[in-house]
Amino acid sequence: MPEDSRERLAGAAPAPSSVAVSADSNPTTSTTPTTASPVVCFLVNALTLSRLPLALAVAHFDGAGRFPISFAIMAAIGLSDVLDGIAARRLGCSTRVGAALDAAVDFLVILFLTLRFSFTGRFPIFLPVLVLLAFGLFALSGLRKKGLVKTRFGRYTGAVLYAAIGLDLAARGFAPGLAVIADLTTASASSLILAVSILENLVGGERNSRRER
Repeated sequence: MPEDSRERLAGAAPAPSSVAVSADSNPTTSTTPTTASPVVCFLVNALTLSRLPLALAVAHFDGAGRFPISFAIMAAIGLSDVLDGIAARRLGCSTRVGAALDAAVDFLVILFLTLRFSFTGRFPIFLPVLVLLAFGLFALSGLRKKGLVKTRFGRYTGAVLYAAIGLDLAARGFAPGLAVIADLTTASASSLILAVSILENLVGGERNSRRER
Protein backbone atom coordinates (compact mmCIF):
# COMPACT_ATOMS: atom_id res chain seq x y z
CA MET A 1 0.00 0.00 0.00
CA PRO A 2 1.29 3.62 -0.63
CA GLU A 3 3.13 5.30 2.20
CA ASP A 4 0.64 8.13 2.60
CA SER A 5 -2.24 5.65 2.67
CA ARG A 6 -0.57 3.49 5.28
CA GLU A 7 -0.14 6.46 7.61
CA ARG A 8 -3.59 5.42 8.80
CA LEU A 9 -1.76 2.68 10.70
CA ALA A 10 -0.57 5.21 13.24
CA GLY A 11 -4.18 5.61 14.40
CA ALA A 12 -3.42 9.09 15.73
CA ALA A 13 -5.91 11.94 15.79
CA PRO A 14 -4.79 15.36 14.52
CA ALA A 15 -2.70 17.21 17.08
CA PRO A 16 -4.31 20.27 18.64
CA SER A 17 -2.89 23.50 17.36
CA SER A 18 -1.19 25.95 19.68
CA VAL A 19 -3.00 29.00 21.05
CA ALA A 20 -1.62 32.37 20.02
CA VAL A 21 -1.30 34.86 22.89
CA SER A 22 -1.11 38.63 22.49
CA ALA A 23 1.13 40.99 24.42
CA ASP A 24 -1.56 41.56 27.08
CA SER A 25 -1.84 37.79 27.62
CA ASN A 26 -5.32 37.59 26.12
CA PRO A 27 -5.67 34.75 23.61
CA THR A 28 -6.21 36.15 20.16
CA THR A 29 -6.91 32.91 18.32
CA SER A 30 -7.83 29.45 19.45
CA THR A 31 -8.46 26.39 17.39
CA THR A 32 -9.49 22.97 18.58
CA PRO A 33 -9.08 19.67 16.76
CA THR A 34 -12.14 18.69 14.84
CA THR A 35 -13.49 15.17 14.82
CA ALA A 36 -15.30 13.96 11.75
CA SER A 37 -18.89 12.90 12.06
CA PRO A 38 -19.70 9.16 12.00
CA VAL A 39 -21.25 9.62 8.56
CA VAL A 40 -18.01 11.03 7.12
CA CYS A 41 -15.95 8.21 8.63
CA PHE A 42 -18.47 5.69 7.31
CA LEU A 43 -17.98 7.11 3.80
CA VAL A 44 -14.19 6.86 4.15
CA ASN A 45 -14.48 3.21 5.17
CA ALA A 46 -16.95 2.63 2.34
CA LEU A 47 -14.31 3.92 -0.07
CA THR A 48 -11.92 1.33 1.35
CA LEU A 49 -14.50 -1.47 1.06
CA SER A 50 -15.29 -0.49 -2.54
CA ARG A 51 -12.09 -2.25 -3.58
CA LEU A 52 -13.69 -5.64 -2.94
CA PRO A 53 -16.42 -5.46 -5.62
CA LEU A 54 -13.98 -3.69 -7.92
CA ALA A 55 -11.62 -6.66 -7.63
CA LEU A 56 -14.46 -8.95 -8.72
CA ALA A 57 -15.04 -6.68 -11.70
CA VAL A 58 -11.34 -6.87 -12.61
CA ALA A 59 -11.54 -10.67 -12.62
CA HIS A 60 -14.75 -10.64 -14.67
CA PHE A 61 -13.44 -8.42 -17.46
CA ASP A 62 -10.06 -10.15 -17.37
CA GLY A 63 -11.79 -13.47 -17.95
CA ALA A 64 -13.74 -11.95 -20.83
CA GLY A 65 -10.51 -10.75 -22.45
CA ARG A 66 -11.42 -7.09 -22.01
CA PHE A 67 -8.08 -6.14 -20.56
CA PRO A 68 -8.28 -2.34 -21.03
CA ILE A 69 -11.41 -2.26 -18.87
CA SER A 70 -9.76 -4.50 -16.29
CA PHE A 71 -6.77 -2.17 -16.24
CA ALA A 72 -8.99 0.90 -15.77
CA ILE A 73 -10.77 -0.74 -12.83
CA MET A 74 -7.44 -1.78 -11.35
CA ALA A 75 -6.28 1.82 -11.58
CA ALA A 76 -9.42 2.84 -9.69
CA ILE A 77 -8.55 0.32 -6.97
CA GLY A 78 -5.08 1.78 -6.61
CA LEU A 79 -6.48 5.32 -6.54
CA SER A 80 -8.94 4.42 -3.80
CA ASP A 81 -6.07 2.99 -1.74
CA VAL A 82 -4.41 6.39 -1.86
CA LEU A 83 -7.50 8.52 -1.36
CA ASP A 84 -8.93 6.69 1.64
CA GLY A 85 -5.75 7.31 3.61
CA ILE A 86 -5.64 10.99 2.67
CA ALA A 87 -9.33 11.42 3.51
CA ALA A 88 -8.93 9.62 6.84
CA ARG A 89 -6.12 11.92 7.94
CA ARG A 90 -7.61 15.19 6.76
CA LEU A 91 -11.14 14.48 7.96
CA GLY A 92 -10.15 13.16 11.38
CA CYS A 93 -11.06 9.52 10.74
CA SER A 94 -7.65 7.96 11.39
CA THR A 95 -8.30 5.06 13.75
CA ARG A 96 -6.91 1.60 14.42
CA VAL A 97 -10.12 0.12 13.10
CA GLY A 98 -9.73 2.03 9.85
CA ALA A 99 -6.10 0.96 9.56
CA ALA A 100 -7.01 -2.69 10.14
CA LEU A 101 -9.84 -2.47 7.62
CA ASP A 102 -7.53 -0.94 5.02
CA ALA A 103 -4.93 -3.69 5.50
CA ALA A 104 -7.54 -6.47 5.46
CA VAL A 105 -9.15 -5.22 2.26
CA ASP A 106 -5.78 -4.89 0.53
CA PHE A 107 -4.92 -8.42 1.60
CA LEU A 108 -8.17 -9.87 0.25
CA VAL A 109 -7.95 -8.00 -3.06
CA ILE A 110 -4.31 -8.91 -3.66
CA LEU A 111 -4.74 -12.53 -2.61
CA PHE A 112 -7.81 -12.95 -4.83
CA LEU A 113 -6.17 -11.45 -7.92
CA THR A 114 -2.82 -13.19 -7.48
CA LEU A 115 -4.68 -16.49 -7.11
CA ARG A 116 -6.57 -15.80 -10.32
CA PHE A 117 -3.40 -14.91 -12.20
CA SER A 118 -1.69 -18.01 -10.84
CA PHE A 119 -4.50 -20.28 -12.02
CA THR A 120 -4.29 -18.73 -15.49
CA GLY A 121 -0.51 -19.28 -15.61
CA ARG A 122 0.52 -15.64 -15.52
CA PHE A 123 1.92 -15.69 -11.97
CA PRO A 124 3.79 -18.55 -10.28
CA ILE A 125 1.65 -20.61 -7.94
CA PHE A 126 3.89 -19.78 -4.97
CA LEU A 127 3.10 -16.06 -5.22
CA PRO A 128 -0.27 -16.28 -3.38
CA VAL A 129 1.54 -18.31 -0.69
CA LEU A 130 4.00 -15.46 -0.25
CA VAL A 131 1.06 -13.05 -0.01
CA LEU A 132 -0.45 -15.16 2.78
CA LEU A 133 2.84 -15.30 4.66
CA ALA A 134 3.63 -11.60 4.31
CA PHE A 135 0.23 -10.35 5.41
CA GLY A 136 -0.07 -13.03 8.08
CA LEU A 137 3.23 -12.01 9.67
CA PHE A 138 2.24 -8.37 9.38
CA ALA A 139 -0.99 -9.04 11.26
CA LEU A 140 0.79 -11.17 13.86
CA SER A 141 3.30 -8.39 14.45
CA GLY A 142 0.43 -5.96 14.94
CA LEU A 143 -1.16 -8.22 17.54
CA ARG A 144 2.09 -8.51 19.45
CA LYS A 145 2.67 -4.76 19.46
CA LYS A 146 -1.02 -3.93 19.92
CA GLY A 147 -1.08 -1.90 16.73
CA LEU A 148 -0.14 -2.35 13.07
CA VAL A 149 3.48 -1.36 12.45
CA LYS A 150 5.00 -0.51 9.08
CA THR A 151 8.40 -1.98 8.21
CA ARG A 152 10.88 -0.27 5.92
CA PHE A 153 9.90 -2.26 2.83
CA GLY A 154 6.61 -3.68 4.04
CA ARG A 155 4.91 -0.30 3.72
CA TYR A 156 5.42 -0.52 -0.05
CA THR A 157 4.23 -4.11 -0.46
CA GLY A 158 0.62 -3.30 -1.29
CA ALA A 159 1.58 -0.55 -3.74
CA VAL A 160 4.06 -2.79 -5.58
CA LEU A 161 1.56 -5.63 -5.85
CA TYR A 162 -1.21 -3.35 -7.07
CA ALA A 163 1.18 -1.89 -9.64
CA ALA A 164 2.30 -5.36 -10.75
CA ILE A 165 -1.26 -6.51 -11.35
CA GLY A 166 -2.07 -3.27 -13.17
CA LEU A 167 1.00 -3.49 -15.41
CA ASP A 168 0.19 -7.07 -16.32
CA LEU A 169 -3.31 -6.03 -17.38
CA ALA A 170 -1.98 -2.99 -19.23
CA ALA A 171 0.45 -5.14 -21.21
CA ARG A 172 -2.32 -7.47 -22.29
CA GLY A 173 -4.64 -4.63 -23.16
CA PHE A 174 -2.29 -2.28 -24.97
CA ALA A 175 0.83 -4.28 -25.88
CA PRO A 176 -0.04 -7.99 -26.18
CA GLY A 177 3.39 -8.75 -27.58
CA LEU A 178 4.92 -7.81 -24.25
CA ALA A 179 2.52 -9.91 -22.16
CA VAL A 180 5.02 -12.69 -21.42
CA ILE A 181 7.74 -10.21 -20.46
CA ALA A 182 5.23 -8.37 -18.27
CA ASP A 183 4.30 -11.64 -16.54
CA LEU A 184 7.94 -12.39 -15.70
CA THR A 185 8.76 -8.83 -14.62
CA THR A 186 5.72 -8.29 -12.44
CA ALA A 187 5.95 -11.75 -10.86
CA SER A 188 9.63 -11.21 -10.06
CA ALA A 189 9.06 -7.77 -8.54
CA SER A 190 6.12 -9.05 -6.51
CA SER A 191 8.03 -12.07 -5.22
CA LEU A 192 10.99 -9.89 -4.24
CA ILE A 193 9.02 -7.31 -2.26
CA LEU A 194 7.04 -10.06 -0.53
CA ALA A 195 10.17 -12.00 0.38
CA VAL A 196 11.83 -8.89 1.82
CA SER A 197 8.67 -8.03 3.77
CA ILE A 198 8.53 -11.55 5.20
CA LEU A 199 12.19 -11.41 6.25
CA GLU A 200 11.69 -8.01 7.88
CA ASN A 201 8.79 -9.28 9.95
CA LEU A 202 10.61 -12.47 10.90
CA VAL A 203 13.73 -10.58 12.00
CA GLY A 204 11.64 -7.99 13.83
CA GLY A 205 9.64 -10.70 15.59
CA GLU A 206 12.82 -12.49 16.66
CA ARG A 207 14.27 -9.28 18.08
CA ASN A 208 11.08 -8.60 20.03
CA SER A 209 11.13 -12.14 21.43
CA ARG A 210 14.72 -11.71 22.62
CA ARG A 211 13.85 -8.41 24.29
CA GLU A 212 10.91 -10.00 26.11
CA ARG A 213 13.21 -12.70 27.46
